[in-house]
Amino acid sequence: MEKKQVKTEGKGKIKWAATCGLLACLGEFLVEFHAANGVPGYNAVRQTISYLGHADSPMHTLVTFWGTCFTLLFLGYAHGFQKVYQGFPKAKWAVMSMVVHGLAQGMGSAYFPVDLSQPVPLGYWDLHQILSGCGDLALVGFPWVMQGYFKDRGAWGLYLTRWVGYLGAILMLLFVVSKYGGEGFLGPYKGLLQRLAQGVYYVYFCFLAMGMLRGKELPFGSR
Repeated sequence: MEKKQVKTEGKGKIKWAATCGLLACLGEFLVEFHAANGVPGYNAVRQTISYLGHADSPMHTLVTFWGTCFTLLFLGYAHGFQKVYQGFPKAKWAVMSMVVHGLAQGMGSAYFPVDLSQPVPLGYWDLHQILSGCGDLALVGFPWVMQGYFKDRGAWGLYLTRWVGYLGAILMLLFVVSKYGGEGFLGPYKGLLQRLAQGVYYVYFCFLAMGMLRGKELPFGSR
C-alpha cells in the first residue's frame, strides 16, 4: 500500500510539472501577443520580443512580472522532466538546457531589460544580450541532446526531434543574422524570425509535456 502511494504521488508530481511546462510555453505566447498590442507603434515583424519590456515600455511591469512567473514555471517543468528521463545518461544536459533557458528567458530578460539608450554597436554585449544569447543557445542544444534518447525508442520521436533540431537551429541562425547584420536582407524580419524559432522549440516542449501528462514519452506515436 505504501509503495503504491509513493508511486501515485510521483505521477502526480510529474503531471504537475508537465502542467507548469504547458503554462510557461502557452503563457509566453499569450503575454507576448497582449504586450505587442499594448505598445504603441510596435511591429512584431520588424522588432524583437525584447523591445516589449524595455524600461520606458507601457508593458514593462507586465513583462517583468511574467518573467518571474515563466522562470518558476519552467524550473518546475525541468524538475519533473528530470524524473521522467532520469534513466537517460545525458538527461542532466537536457535539464541543464531547460534551467538555463528558464532563467535567461524569464528573470534574466525581465530584470535586465534591453537598454535602448545605447548605440546599437555598443549594445551587443550588454547583460540583456548576453542572457538572451545564453537562453537561445540552450534552446538550440536541447533537441540535439534528446536525439540520443529517442534513437532507440521508435522512429516517430526521433524524426520529430531531428526536425526540431534542424529547423530550430536554421531559424535561430537566420534570426542572429537579421539581428546583428543591420537593416539588410533579413533585418526587417528579425521579429518574425525570432518568433518562428521560439515557436518551434516551445511547441516541442508542449509535446513533451503532453506526453508526461499521459505517462508517455510523447502524446502519441511512442511506445
